[in-house]
Amino acid sequence: IVGATYDVLPTPQNLSQWVGEDGSCKLCMGVGSLKHILSGCKTSLTHGCYTWRQNRNNLSKFIMRIILTRR
Repeated sequence: IVGATYDVLPTPQNLSQWVGEDGSCKLCMGVGSLKHILSGCKTSLTHGCYTWRQNRNNLSKFIMRIILTRR
């Protein structure tokens, strides 16, 4: 969550600045910014990626499971 707040997550746009990779979204070839990845990609929207994330009962519980499994 802190990484998202400061926009330091390895999004395509950040990776293009850090290591010279392609900065476009892998799904729609749009700008791969954090905002785009989280809520702006039309391809993700049409494929149900955002509703899948919201239908996971509670997003915070999903994130907590990921954090706890990486310990």
